[in-house]
Amino acid sequence: MKKQKGSLAYKRRLWYWGPVVIWIVIIFIGSSHSNVVLSETHDNSMKNLAHIGEYAILAFLIFRALYNREEKGFFSKYAWFWAFAGAILYGVSDEIHQMFVPTRTAYLGDILMDGVGAGVGLLFGIIVYTSLSGKFLAGKSKNDKVIKRCLGS
Repeated sequence: MKKQKGSLAYKRRLWYWGPVVIWIVIIFIGSSHSNVVLSETHDNSMKNLAHIGEYAILAFLIFRALYNREEKGFFSKYAWFWAFAGAILYGVSDEIHQMFVPTRTAYLGDILMDGVGAGVGLLFGIIVYTSLSGKFLAGKSKNDKVIKRCLGS
C-alpha cells in the first residue's frame, strides 16, 4: 500500500510540475536562437507580446503546481507570490543566458514584460481556480474565502 501511495505522489508531482519543466525548456530553446530581424516596429511589438505570453503561461503553470500541492503549507498558501517570483527569476536567468547567444543581448525591458506576463498569468490562474472550485458563482462570502486562499491571506 505504501508503494502505491508513493507512486501516486510521484504521478501527481509529474502531472503538476511536468508542464512547468517542459515550458521552461521551450523558453530556453527559443531564447537560444539568434534574432531574426523584422521591421523595427513589428519586431518590438511582437517581441513584447511573446514575452508577455510565454511568462503568463509559465507563471500560471507554476501557480497551478504550487496551489495543488498535497501538503498545504507555506508554498501553497502563497502560491501566487512564489509563482510570480519564480517566473521573474527565470526571466532574469533567461536574459543572462541571452548574453551568451550570438546576436542576442540582455535587456531590462524584457524582464519588465516578463513581469507583466507573469501578472496576467497569475490573474488568470486565480480566476480559474476560483471558478473551478465552484465558489465563483456561489456567493460573496464563499468567493472571498477562495480568493483569500489564492492570495495567501
